[in-house]
Amino acid sequence: MSLLLNGFDYTPFLTLLAGVGDYVYLKNLEGKFIFSNPAHLRLMGVHHLDEIEGKSDFDFVPLFLALRFQSQDREVFKGRSLVRQVELLSKEGNHSFWHLTTKLPLRSLEGKIVGLIGYTRKLGPEGLLSMASMEVARSLRYLQENFAEKIKMKELAKIACLSVSALERRFHKEIGMTPSTYLKNLRMNEACRLLSETQESISKIALDCGACDQAYFTVEFRKQFQITPLQYRKGFLGNGEFLR
Repeated sequence: MSLLLNGFDYTPFLTLLAGVGDYVYLKNLEGKFIFSNPAHLRLMGVHHLDEIEGKSDFDFVPLFLALRFQSQDREVFKGRSLVRQVELLSKEGNHSFWHLTTKLPLRSLEGKIVGLIGYTRKLGPEGLLSMASMEVARSLRYLQENFAEKIKMKELAKIACLSVSALERRFHKEIGMTPSTYLKNLRMNEACRLLSETQESISKIALDCGACDQAYFTVEFRKQFQITPLQYRKGFLGNGEFLR
C-alpha cells in the first residue's frame, strides 16, 4: 500500500505498524480510517484495509462507543494529545476489556494537523494491577471483588493504608480516573455482560451491579452509553454482534 499525506510518504512507517500486535490506526480530519493494522482490522471484524478505509467508527462499533471516540478525536484535531488513557471498551463479542489508548495529531510538513494516529493496547486481567503501586493495587482488588456492595471511600482508603485524599490522588495518577469512576465502570461492565449473556431481569441486574433500584440503574446506564439497558439487550443477536 502506498499512502501519501501532504507530500510525505508514510509507507515504510505503516509497514512497521502492520506487524504490531496492538491496535494501530490512522484517521483523516473527517474521522474516517485511512489505515488500520491487522490487529485493528480483526477488532473491527474485517480482514482487509479496503473494508474499513473511508469508513468511521460509527460503521463498526455501538453508538455509545462511536460517540466517545468522536469526542476524543475532536480534541486531538485541536492539537491536544490523548496519552495512555485507561478506558473500558465493549467489543470483541459481548465482553468488555480495559484498554490503554494514545491518540496523537498527525501533521503535514508545514505543521498543519491533517489527521490522527491511534494506538490502543488491551490490558490483561492483571493489567491495571501491574500499573499500580502496592497501595493502589489493594484498593483495585477490593473494588474488583466487591463492586456489587456499597463501598465507602473511608473503608477503601483504610484497605489501601492511605488517607482518603492520598488514595484519590494516587489512584487518579496511576489509573487515570478516580476510584468512584473506576467502580462505576466495573459495575457497567458487569451490567453489559449480564444483559447480553443472561435472561436475568433488569431489576435483578441492577441490584447485582450495586444500584439501589432499577430506575437509578437505568439513569446511570443511559448516562454511560446513551441507550437504556433494554435497548442494549435488544441490540445483541445470539452471536453477540451488536446491531448497528
